[in-house]
Amino acid sequence: MKGALLLLSSTIFLMHAVNCCPSKCHCHQFSKTVDCRNRGLVEVPSHLPAETQILLLSNNHIPKINHSVFIDTTILKILDLSNNSISGLLPNTFKGLRHLQILNLTRNYIEYVDNKTFSSLPHLKELDLSSNNIVSLPRTLGNNTGNITLLSLKHNKLQKVDRLLLESLPNLKVVLFKGNSWLCNCHVFGLKLWLETFLYRGGI
Repeated sequence: MKGALLLLSSTIFLMHAVNCCPSKCHCHQFSKTVDCRNRGLVEVPSHLPAETQILLLSNNHIPKINHSVFIDTTILKILDLSNNSISGLLPNTFKGLRHLQILNLTRNYIEYVDNKTFSSLPHLKELDLSSNNIVSLPRTLGNNTGNITLLSLKHNKLQKVDRLLLESLPNLKVVLFKGNSWLCNCHVFGLKLWLETFLYRGGI
């Protein structure tokens, strides 16, 4: 009996080592999901399973993201970093995540977005930056962001959005601006014209 228990324990340990599931997370092999929500984490876990397609990191205390943390999860499709303490994003933060489709960064403390932050995400479709402290945005979100269909900028501190940024997103279907402090000037007039055209084309 002892031998059987020892063999079972060894097998479980070996499976855990092969799958490289972080100790504070739950890994679901069938759905290729790593669930690290509500774990009190202060950094993104290292040594994530290479086959991970969904990574859930919401409701932690992560203040920053090291540029090499996702180097082994190249087939990641969904990344949820909502409700953390992230204050900024480096240009190469998401480098290597060429298959990422959904990125949730809502409810953080982000103040600034670099025009190269999302350049390495050619398949990104949904970008949620709502409920941050963003004051301004660059003229583009990057060279490879043309596939974005949903952009949420709700509840930030934006006073303007350059029309060029929106025009650089030809596949945009849903854009959410609610809860910002817009300035009434020529920038808002340009945004109004873009929105009228956007709604006429069937956007939301």
